[in-house]
Amino acid sequence: IVIAAKNRLYMSSDAGISWRQVCNFDGTWWDLRWHPTNNNVCYGLVQQGTTIAFVRSTGAGAKFDIVGQGYPSATNGMKMVRALLGVTPAMQDMVSVAIGGSVGDTLSGTYGIYVSTDQGSTFEHRCCGSVDGPEQPDGVRNPNVFDYDIGGKGLGQITWDMGFAVSTTDPNLMVVAGIFPYVSKDGGRSWTSLPAMHYDVQSVAIRGDSIWLTTDGGVHLSPDRGATIRERS
Repeated sequence: IVIAAKNRLYMSSDAGISWRQVCNFDGTWWDLRWHPTNNNVCYGLVQQGTTIAFVRSTGAGAKFDIVGQGYPSATNGMKMVRALLGVTPAMQDMVSVAIGGSVGDTLSGTYGIYVSTDQGSTFEHRCCGSVDGPEQPDGVRNPNVFDYDIGGKGLGQITWDMGFAVSTTDPNLMVVAGIFPYVSKDGGRSWTSLPAMHYDVQSVAIRGDSIWLTTDGGVHLSPDRGATIRERS
């Protein structure tokens, strides 16, 4: 078991009876995910000043290293605010990252969706816009999936409302959410909104074609890849 907190990472190898601190990075740890089939590989996202580093352990969480050619590095004037990981047993070595961020004080939004198919060694920028970092949103080519409005310039409530997941059976089926959820069926290259539901998404999980979402208002299910939404609270 590995548990992350601000400036701390703890590991237990005896089912939680005893713990030792193993963190070799200071900063807020936003997410941790195990490789779906290799227990020696663990991925993490840790805040490092204005950037969120993608880190990987190949020793079952005992030590992490910054990796990821093609993953965005620190850029003057830009800030990564929060990020989440997505993994799937349907493509075991795939790991995806959804990042929200800002450019100065005038423009915030989708920093990027990045996908690796080699355990995080290299990444492809699949969305949104043409460069790393938020760009002027237009709701189509460059949607802002975190704002109240897909064409807006803000981050909504990203440190409170954010979710990201990849289907367990289809690596092209993804959901990213801030205030409201959006679904991609082409591996994160394009996004469309889900049907109307309660706002403020807290978490997302995709089991096969079934999309589960938790919000401030309860639990919701789309059993058909985002075509319809059912209240399940």
